[in-house]
Amino acid sequence: MSLWPTRAVATCLPAGLLAIVLGLAHWVSNGQARTSRSEPLLWSAPKTIDHYPVTYNVLETISCPTTRFCVAADNTSHVFLYNGSSWSPPEEVDLSNITDAVSVACASQVFCELVAGDGNAFTWNGASWSTPVHVDPHTHYIFGPVSCPSINFCAAVDNDGYSFLYRRLAWSRPARVGTISLADVSCASSHFCVALDATGVLIWRGRSWSASQRIVSEANHLVAVSCRTASFCVAVEQAGDALIWRGRSWSAATRIDSPRNLLSAVSCPTTTFCVAVDATGHALTWHAGAWSARVVIDARAASSQRDAAGYPFVSVTGVSCASSTHCVAIDSAGRVVEGAAPARSTMTPVLGRPAPSRPASTDSTGITSPATIPETR
Repeated sequence: MSLWPTRAVATCLPAGLLAIVLGLAHWVSNGQARTSRSEPLLWSAPKTIDHYPVTYNVLETISCPTTRFCVAADNTSHVFLYNGSSWSPPEEVDLSNITDAVSVACASQVFCELVAGDGNAFTWNGASWSTPVHVDPHTHYIFGPVSCPSINFCAAVDNDGYSFLYRRLAWSRPARVGTISLADVSCASSHFCVALDATGVLIWRGRSWSASQRIVSEANHLVAVSCRTASFCVAVEQAGDALIWRGRSWSAATRIDSPRNLLSAVSCPTTTFCVAVDATGHALTWHAGAWSARVVIDARAASSQRDAAGYPFVSVTGVSCASSTHCVAIDSAGRVVEGAAPARSTMTPVLGRPAPSRPASTDSTGITSPATIPETR
């Protein structure tokens, strides 16, 4: 039943006021608001936390279970902790990791799992990291990524199609679930996870993994997935498309970014809010059923030269959102960029609203790229 007597209103209100009333009626119809946030995230200037040479150590992974706690790690297992206002000095957790691969997932401030490409896993208990547990015996393959929806369950995958489960304080033996490299995994609970291979998804429903279901063409390449519930996930592929899981099927691919920008990560802290980042320093926000235009959050990555394969020498490598009001992105130059609602930002200076220092540009996809943002060290 409609909540608004539109016919009666139409006969007695001026046209302008009628438009407002009818818009409000649409906004509250069926008991759902179409939007709930009027303020976008403001992104801080990049701040260096990993001072090792960019050619050697690269920040690769970040997990923020709350707005007051994050863990970031570089490819040689130097770990950095965020306490809500500052980052700790680096701590080298895995002295044996020479694989240039690492992934971290935190369920809370007192539980994280760090997995290194050499097959080792480390547990954070709120005060220190455990000694290594060798989980992946396939030492010629790379172990990770990992996802931990609770302190009692994690899932990890490797680049030879194996899955590993953390339950009852221990890691399982490897189980072959895919035939090719698994690029990412995200778990909403111990009963629902999604893993990605290059073109398809595998779903864990508490007992076993499904076979891979293709959701993009062979010309594309899935790179990241984030699942908030068993009925909401977002997957992104490198060429700029996003797909949404609604509990039974995946949506068609939606172009949200230029293929040249190379989408690299996505984080969804709620079922109505996600942030995706690309290698060339942009963030895109999904809210109220639509993707925003991209904004530059890392000017150095946006202007970076590229290697022979077309990948920027400095790139945004990850993002983690603890809520719809707080996200942190990392780049390969050892820097973090905080996105926060205006009243919540803790890193200074917070930028994003001032007039651009150079004119905005629009590429062939019709997506606007705002001005550059300076960095701090």
